[in-house]
Amino acid sequence: MKLCILWFGLWKNAESMYVPAWMKRDTETYFRAEKVNGEKMTTISPLCATAVEKDRQAFTALMRRIREIDAEENTVIVMQVENEIGLLGTDRDYSETAQKAFFAPIPEKLAAALNKSGTWEELFGEDAGEAFMAWHFASAVETIAASGKKAYDLPCYANAWLRQSPWFPGSYPSGGPVERVQPIWRAAAPSLFAFGPDIYVPYCADVMDSYATEENPLFIPEIRKDAVASSYALYAFGAKNALCFSPFGIEDLALDPSQLDKPPMDLMIALNIDPSAFDITGSKVRSARAAGASVSAVSRHRAPQDLCAPR
Repeated sequence: MKLCILWFGLWKNAESMYVPAWMKRDTETYFRAEKVNGEKMTTISPLCATAVEKDRQAFTALMRRIREIDAEENTVIVMQVENEIGLLGTDRDYSETAQKAFFAPIPEKLAAALNKSGTWEELFGEDAGEAFMAWHFASAVETIAASGKKAYDLPCYANAWLRQSPWFPGSYPSGGPVERVQPIWRAAAPSLFAFGPDIYVPYCADVMDSYATEENPLFIPEIRKDAVASSYALYAFGAKNALCFSPFGIEDLALDPSQLDKPPMDLMIALNIDPSAFDITGSKVRSARAAGASVSAVSRHRAPQDLCAPR
């Protein structure tokens, strides 16, 4: 067995739900992101250096412990740093600290990577808020991941809640590593080897096409668990040299469909999730067949050294 460990530190699903209670209570030290009207969110701001430092310390301790107990067997082979980060309900953080940073010139490191200089609004226009958050979330993840890799050099990636209808930042987590801000993420977080799409939309192949590039190997940490989506394993491995294809909650596929604990319908509507993504009718058999066919095709037609290269 090999494991990919998911680290829910400061951020999970665009919130700070997994941080300890003492951090949630101390909103001055660990300040929250704010909406334009001053409403404090449930998400700790990535501009809060004190919070990022706490996450860095904890993640580094975890990596050190994994090295101590697993360096020989190598059960843990990949680390996910945070989970579907970004801000929901706003394009960016409007806290006092964020406001000062937003109206200043973009950081020199980003200016060098883009070969451009100026303010966020001058360079990114109406997309400035999302670009700003992408830089700061990515920079925080880099601080955390780079420190952890020094303790134990395992591959690290970040996953993305996809940009989807109605397409404006905040309707999906603004600042997460969606396709259009990946150049910013790449400049800010070089310690990450991939940005992985969490695919719950029906147009799975289109998402794979956009995320499988020469700069980004296809690593799918979450995908729909319906029977139709299971066939996309063939496309992921056969056409895109995917490193990972993981139906969400794959252990549920053995259940009777009527017994599956699905997210409440009002929650799926609020988060713009297609309810059919959780229909497991026929998924167990078809997923098994697709997995077997994928392994067989890969074994017959590709040399081992080709498996890590995206197409």
